[in-house]
Amino acid sequence: MESRSASAGRRRAHPLKGKGGLVTIAVVAFIWGIAWLAHRYGKPVEPGANPVVANFVHLSQPEAVERVVVRGIAQPYSLMKKGLEWRILTPLSAPAANQTVDDAVKGLLDASVTAYVGDRVPSSRLSQYGLDHPACEILLTNGGPHVLQVGKTAKDGGYYTRDKQDERVFVVSTFAIDAFKNKKPDDFRDKSALALADSEKVTKVAIDGPKGPIEVDRRGTDWAMVRPTAAPADATEVSSLLTTAKGLQAASFINGGASDLPRYGLDHPRLTLTATDDHGTHTLLLGGQTTGKTPQLYALRRGEADVMLVDKTALDNLSKGPVDLHSRSLLGFDTTKAVRASVQGPNGSFTIEKRGNDWWLTRPTAIRADQGKAQSLLSSLAAPALRFVEEHPSDSKKYGLDPPVIQATVVVGGEPEMRYMLGSAAPGAQKSYYVRTSKSVGVYEVSDFDYQSINVKPDDMKQK
Repeated sequence: MESRSASAGRRRAHPLKGKGGLVTIAVVAFIWGIAWLAHRYGKPVEPGANPVVANFVHLSQPEAVERVVVRGIAQPYSLMKKGLEWRILTPLSAPAANQTVDDAVKGLLDASVTAYVGDRVPSSRLSQYGLDHPACEILLTNGGPHVLQVGKTAKDGGYYTRDKQDERVFVVSTFAIDAFKNKKPDDFRDKSALALADSEKVTKVAIDGPKGPIEVDRRGTDWAMVRPTAAPADATEVSSLLTTAKGLQAASFINGGASDLPRYGLDHPRLTLTATDDHGTHTLLLGGQTTGKTPQLYALRRGEADVMLVDKTALDNLSKGPVDLHSRSLLGFDTTKAVRASVQGPNGSFTIEKRGNDWWLTRPTAIRADQGKAQSLLSSLAAPALRFVEEHPSDSKKYGLDPPVIQATVVVGGEPEMRYMLGSAAPGAQKSYYVRTSKSVGVYEVSDFDYQSINVKPDDMKQK
């Protein structure tokens, strides 16, 4: 009995026998299986999910790919990445559209493998997949090269493919492969006339064109004009200019055109626009115009070899001068904080004051004011100008501002009194009037609506 007990004890002492032993074997097998999958297919695959191309070529980070070469097609080409920027290297040298290349690389490496041969396929059997003479090869470089060979179309769709080193055959969607196989070098070309990734990152803009030289600098959320004179710039206008410049696209290219700038009117460009951002300085030149029913402009991105053809409206859209980019802010106060306003003009003089939540007429008589007209007056006094006219005018009389036709004052909170002076009507189809304020040395134009809202009769300010 004792010997049987001892023998039974010895049998129970073996950990790989019985239920406990089976569990241990299963755990070991599971861990070994994960290690085998990780070694064979790269990163582990979720249960029930297909592996992806990255598992077979051992490239799990698409953003780390720094070179792409596609060969075996009618027009072979190569792309190279430097920092965050892609370029076409062959058969031409030109900037590539970064997002287009990044999306194609990511789309290929993340593409699902719908079927695969578990074992490596020997050379003698490659013909059945069309891989003895591949339709094309896609080389991806990340440290070392990975060559994807593309064969014939599989029965259920997709291409037979293999990594030249790995030698396993797998099937990938035609869409992921054709993002490279069925493309020409020009399909990856960056057609933007000015290389601005994000206009919000631009810190400086300089233009030398028909309206004269101008330069503006970003100051936090604001813009300031630093040339030809120091003055506040209109942030909305600068933003609109940058949006237009960023969106300008080349319709076509003249390869090597930069070697003969006079031919395209680019030796003395009609307009030069330079924008500086966190990637450096980007300059666009606009030159002569083509002939024909739909004329275009010759343009050049400085530093590139090829001349672009862009829409002829680009010259007008980018031709901005001091008048266009100067700030149009006048008094610019918060109307809810105004406490008093006065107007003196051809229709008489009056003063309104805030009492509680209401406005009262205090001059020439004391009576509750029309709240709508009071608010309209304040809104017009606080509104921006239609356009800037001249900084430091040498002759205010030509604008009807010496003396002004209408004078208004407004007090906001405990701040000093601000003055608003309206002059004569400005020439032009759009009816407007010249104006100056105590907060600026320049002359501007305001709309007829604002003029009429300020030039009211004292009786019209009374509550009816």
